[in-house]
Amino acid sequence: MGQHSESGEPMKIVCARCGNFAETWELCHRACPQCGGYWQLLFESTPELVPASPYEGIGIFAGGLPPLARDLVSLGEGNTPLVEVDAASLGLGRTKVLVKNETLNPTGSFKDRFSAVNCAVARKLGAGRVVCASTGNAAMAAAAYSHANNLECLAVVPEATSITIVNALKAMGAQVRHGDWNEIHVIIQGLVEEGWFPATGLTAYPAATPFGAEGYKTIAYELVRDMLSDLPDLIAVPVGGGDLLYGILKGLYELKEKGVVESLPTVLACQSERAAPLITAFRRKSPSVERLKEAGSIAVSINERITGNHALDYLRKANGMALSVSDAEIREASRYLATTGVFAEYASAASLAGVRRAVQKGLVPDGCTVVCIVTGSLLKWHEALAELAGLN
Repeated sequence: MGQHSESGEPMKIVCARCGNFAETWELCHRACPQCGGYWQLLFESTPELVPASPYEGIGIFAGGLPPLARDLVSLGEGNTPLVEVDAASLGLGRTKVLVKNETLNPTGSFKDRFSAVNCAVARKLGAGRVVCASTGNAAMAAAAYSHANNLECLAVVPEATSITIVNALKAMGAQVRHGDWNEIHVIIQGLVEEGWFPATGLTAYPAATPFGAEGYKTIAYELVRDMLSDLPDLIAVPVGGGDLLYGILKGLYELKEKGVVESLPTVLACQSERAAPLITAFRRKSPSVERLKEAGSIAVSINERITGNHALDYLRKANGMALSVSDAEIREASRYLATTGVFAEYASAASLAGVRRAVQKGLVPDGCTVVCIVTGSLLKWHEALAELAGLN
């Protein structure tokens, strides 16, 4: 695979920091042995910004996906709508605020884009089973796309995972195992060594996968396709491990290199103040992200002690912005979005909370156009939904 994918098209896996090549994809489970850097896929990316298809999902952008995933099985993922919300009622003046509603993906989150790609690659490489560690969204996506690709699926989840998600996973035919979240990497590593294909993340060492994050480039493709005549000034992205931020920025850079856009929108990375490893590293101008001693945000899906350096590198490359917001601000943003019919889980609402904070700090000019990526559905989290119901 260091030279060609199994489809015969050139594809390389290279360390983003030192340029070291991985001769087999299994080496990507761990960081680069020469410098500790992260791995990137290099291939000829030629996305065509074609209209949405009711049958092909993100497969319409096959030219921008890894060669091994260009015959992916779609469940109708992607091509999610942009919904305008009332900026004035949020105290945002003349700012135009659009929500990219990823809750309308098949399993209710942006993770379907990841798993559509990752499970297609697993099938192509001859894997028979997929494993993930997840608080919910990634597990449901992995279960759905594993089944679509005739693969077994095992989801390792923390004890705090919503019973709604656990029941959904079992109904979808996945095996479910609870584990100590602080030791989750040890559990997943052991399973990967037994032959399970990881559905984790690009920097989820020692059981990482470089493929799925490429699926998030399709969000960038859709935004440019759908807003080409009036591109957004700012895109706000909730950040946990960092794959989504990385994928969107990588997709934007590809379109710039192809001459589709002249310049990139500003990208705003949003994390909770109680789980903000990326924001801390970005503000301190640190060369890498350091692991937090603890993380304690209500935004479970982005409640991470560590964000990958791929997110930090691309955010700096793009001259982006990074803000942390309080859990109270996140909760209020989720409550507001629910009144508009967009049921955004707390992690998803961090993007809107981040935009409100940016406007308050004078970082966003009045009258600009902003897109908030809303990543996952509140309807999976009955405790959070009950909490918000009690606020009204």
